[in-house]
Amino acid sequence: MLDTLADKFWHQLVRGPTHRLGNTLDLCLASSMEFVVGVEVTAPLGNSDHNGLEVTLLGKPPDNSSKEEVPD
Repeated sequence: MLDTLADKFWHQLVRGPTHRLGNTLDLCLASSMEFVVGVEVTAPLGNSDHNGLEVTLLGKPPDNSSKEEVPD
């Protein structure tokens, strides 16, 4: 599978194990590396035997500001 992805110029970004038994079972794929700052394997999610992945992308954060007033 990784050979096919490489033939299509896709990159597998996860470099460490993502399962509690030490296997790399989860994928994070990108066709362009210029916007990917980093990929970090984080603590397991809840009671899962899989770790989380934190992907940091380069770019401007969305503008979520609003002037709408809502009750607190």
